[in-house]
Amino acid sequence: MEGQRVGKTCTLKMTEYDVDFLISLIEERPVLWDTSNEDYKNKFIKQDAWKDVCKSLFPNFEEKENNEITELDSDTENELLIQPSDLQIEMDENFEIGSFNKSRPQITSPSILGPDTSATSSASGASSECSSPSSSVMSGRKRRKFTIDVTKKRRKCNKENWIDTKRKLLQNLGKKHLSRKGKEQKGKDMRPSCDNCKFKCDTKISEESRKQVFDLFWGLGNHVKQWEFIGKYTKRHMKRRITTDNESKRTQSVHYFLPLLLSENDSTVKVCKLMFKNTLSVSNQFIQSAMDKYDKTTGFCEEDRRGRHGKQTKLLTETVIQSVCDHVKSFQPVESHYTRKDTNKLYLDSSLNFSIMFKMYKTWAEENNLTDIVQTLRQYRDVVNSHMNVGFFIPKKDQCDQCTANKNNPPNESQEQITFAKHIQNKNSILNQYKWVKNEDGDKVKWNQVREIVVENSQPDKIFYKYDLNEKSALCIDCSKRTSRRVTQGNTLELRKAYGESLPITTAKYKDLMSLCQKNLIPPRYHDYYKNIKHTSAMSESEAADDLEREE
Repeated sequence: MEGQRVGKTCTLKMTEYDVDFLISLIEERPVLWDTSNEDYKNKFIKQDAWKDVCKSLFPNFEEKENNEITELDSDTENELLIQPSDLQIEMDENFEIGSFNKSRPQITSPSILGPDTSATSSASGASSECSSPSSSVMSGRKRRKFTIDVTKKRRKCNKENWIDTKRKLLQNLGKKHLSRKGKEQKGKDMRPSCDNCKFKCDTKISEESRKQVFDLFWGLGNHVKQWEFIGKYTKRHMKRRITTDNESKRTQSVHYFLPLLLSENDSTVKVCKLMFKNTLSVSNQFIQSAMDKYDKTTGFCEEDRRGRHGKQTKLLTETVIQSVCDHVKSFQPVESHYTRKDTNKLYLDSSLNFSIMFKMYKTWAEENNLTDIVQTLRQYRDVVNSHMNVGFFIPKKDQCDQCTANKNNPPNESQEQITFAKHIQNKNSILNQYKWVKNEDGDKVKWNQVREIVVENSQPDKIFYKYDLNEKSALCIDCSKRTSRRVTQGNTLELRKAYGESLPITTAKYKDLMSLCQKNLIPPRYHDYYKNIKHTSAMSESEAADDLEREE
């Protein structure tokens, strides 16, 4: 049914020692139970931790895991590793952890411990149990492993998928293809055998064997390997007879052979040159080139020198690559502040792209008198993608201009450093105000709807507020604690004293207070306090102004 887990289970009986051992394994891995741990919400790290627990608990866990890997479907993909909510320990009524009685707890877990064989034996009414933690503990399925490549770069050029590369491969395989001009080129076909031949080749080798040799030859798909094939099945020796009076240019005779692939032993049959050419569907020049390049002593051919005339476009040397990297670094790429923290990718301004940067690169090279530079936009892009991990991305959040500028170009002058220090101080003060964003219950405070705010003398670090004046109980904000649910701290807020001692009052005020005490307008229990108040006749203008403001 939809919404329900369908994973298989098994019932495993454990001793008191096994349970204590399991608890100790879990306690050693805070990522499984400590919500304040940084990796608590990382499911990949938690899965590895559960796997380590299983390996310690079940000795043959890894062996079974490697032998029983099958394909997963989307419905059961998330059910194959033990999660804290899936682990259930069923205790007997008289069982207590630490007691050494003979009762055994039972542990129930998902399919990572093994399939539930009780379903298959329901007809007999017997349920199968795992005999011990070291018994068969793996199911027939395994969770797919997901890895995050933190060094991932932009896509590189894939020359194997280029049209020219595919066209050349089809040509080397002897298959039908289109030329650069779009003209259809026919594929290679095996030609008919020789008719009037003194070797009687058509009686020595069948058409089926010839077809196999033809497919083997063109299936190599490489000129050098095809030359080696021809060199292997040809033999040259000095000619035996001279039939002309004049000196002949030909000094050697060539014998041609074809392999019998259908025979049990690797035997060959001697054929004429026409039969050899027609079977392989090659020309005289192809055979001559193969014999010239093939070395009988080593059994290898020279490398294919076609297109290696040395007049190609400049290769990307280290100097050229370094010039491109220096130009990209001049844009001062910055780290991302909106992606995962372990990324190694740097980002350029979103207004840039490879076309704009390549135009600026050519101007930059002229200004710096550089001669070894890339010539095309594709070369520039390939160098950046293969040697640097940069990208163009529009930030999802706005960055602080002053912090970003200071990170790229640290201030040198003292005045700039003081200005930046004040900026950081203001930022920290704003962050401290976020403590008032949520109340003690973790709910966000809607300040626009607050109708009453109360701060009591007995609890100066707490703010009580109401959304409605008719509410009996008020909500509370604790300013001494962080209201974030991820990390809880209990540090109290210390208020520093504004003055080290009580401030004196004027002598005139002191006399007025004494007269009030003599007339008993002030209760007698407060007379000693007022008599000991400090007073002075000389006060600064600012103190007098402050005193006047307090009176008003």
